[in-house]
Amino acid sequence: ILKEHPYLEPGCSTFPHPLQYWVTRCREASKAKKFEQAEEHYRRIVTGLTSDLRQIREAFRRFDADASNHLDASECRHLCAYLGWGEEEACLLDVDQDGRVTFEDFQAFVGNLGGVQQLFEQRRLRISTSRRDVCDYAGIAVGARVRAHYYVRGHKSKHWKEAQVLAVGMHQHYGQTAGLG
Repeated sequence: ILKEHPYLEPGCSTFPHPLQYWVTRCREASKAKKFEQAEEHYRRIVTGLTSDLRQIREAFRRFDADASNHLDASECRHLCAYLGWGEEEACLLDVDQDGRVTFEDFQAFVGNLGGVQQLFEQRRLRISTSRRDVCDYAGIAVGARVRAHYYVRGHKSKHWKEAQVLAVGMHQHYGQTAGLG
């Protein structure tokens, strides 16, 4: 598994991959001759890797519009825009530097980044800090459907109502900072 997915080796990726913990535990159990535990840790690695690969494959498929099994320049720009990146960061995806982004390149890139969850967390952070209509501390965007309490004569309601966010920002309310929504 580590030959096919070297980013699972502890210390070999930009961010630690969650499965690195289980790789370490599996090795420790094997060295201690606790083969039943090692086998359980190995199963966790395989299950986690299968889940990661399924999500990576689905993400890659969504951006490979012509089903060519590689991302051309246009498809790569769309992927980078989705991730909140500029075009200058697109070269990071072409891991083997052969001029095209294959599924294997994308898989290695996501693995080196720390896995699918880390990829989406990085995207969330980039998008929330780059958009003016998104409130970073709560992840609320203009147009989002929310459940909100309302105020009547300065008193908060006991019940909530469904609403749509019209603006996101901060204002002073009775001497306290409160979010708009």
